[in-house]
Amino acid sequence: FSLVIYRLFVAWDPQVPVFRTLGTNALAAYIVGGWTEDWVKLMLPGPWWASFLVFFAMTWGVLRLLEWRGWYLRL
Repeated sequence: FSLVIYRLFVAWDPQVPVFRTLGTNALAAYIVGGWTEDWVKLMLPGPWWASFLVFFAMTWGVLRLLEWRGWYLRL
């Protein structure tokens, strides 16, 4: 299933800004996601979807700032 989805993305080549931001700085997304997940779990008890929206918005916001500044973590 995952290979079919991957093939659709390769053939279709969507230029979705959220995917571009997460993909260009994936290592930073992994690191920042861990920090924001811990913070959201501690500070925002409530329904899972509200926690997810806050977590995703915070992570994406930091990554978007890094992308705007031209800062990328690479191995």
